[in-house]
Amino acid sequence: MLRVAHIMPHWVGFALYLRSQPKRIIQMILRQLGSNQTELSLNNGTSLFFSYETPVAGYSPDLGHFKTSTYYSRTTSKHINSYFKHIDSDQIRIVSDDVICEMSHPDDRITL
Repeated sequence: MLRVAHIMPHWVGFALYLRSQPKRIIQMILRQLGSNQTELSLNNGTSLFFSYETPVAGYSPDLGHFKTSTYYSRTTSKHINSYFKHIDSDQIRIVSDDVICEMSHPDDRITL
């Protein structure tokens, strides 16, 4: 069952609520950060940054700030650098695409 919530005045984007099991809800907030740049925030503290339609960077409570080890394009590299403009480069972990893709598929462990 998929329900799309109304936009809250202080949010940019929209929230999705997915009921995976009784009394377990996965909340996702999608924000457009720029042209072809989107951030998906999950209620487990994880944020994923997408350049075009590809998850390429983000933050998780376990890993901290991270970005992909894969080079996609000059524009995607600019998007990633812009996303982390206020973060020191030594605080950004480089991870494989598999790690990022795994985070973009939330499971039943995520609760409110």
